[in-house]
Amino acid sequence: MTSTLGSSVIPPDFPRGGSPGAIAGAHSKMLMQKVDGRFVTGLTEDEIQVRYALCLDLEMQLRTYCQRKQRENPDLDRIALLQKVRAGVRQKGWDLSETELGWVMERLGLSAGIEPRTLVPWQAVPSWMEEFLAKATRDTPLRQGQMQALLKRRLTR
Repeated sequence: MTSTLGSSVIPPDFPRGGSPGAIAGAHSKMLMQKVDGRFVTGLTEDEIQVRYALCLDLEMQLRTYCQRKQRENPDLDRIALLQKVRAGVRQKGWDLSETELGWVMERLGLSAGIEPRTLVPWQAVPSWMEEFLAKATRDTPLRQGQMQALLKRRLTR
């Protein structure tokens, strides 16, 4: 499904958002909104277009920031920089879903010449794991096999 935002096309890999949530209680309840006389779950096309514009703007700002950091310190590891950027964005508490942040970070990685999913999928890394990996890999970028072994040891403790 490709949609448009003004003159730009929203790529099919952009997160469309799932169900916005549920409400606890004796009976299951789903969060819905009424659009044009119909109840709809998830985001409307207009909301997706706004989210896409926000993510593109954030990506451009973060790309400029990463480029500046790399100019200031050419020896800076790109993967470590992206991990720090991701953690920083998360700490800001901005209205950004995990999948949207993952999409932005993947595009940033591609623009920095990092092969997609070099470590693990951005969306699949819980915050506790990011903190653990940041400590464990402080000065050394890990390859996928090393990360899997490290995670296996961590998860089997």
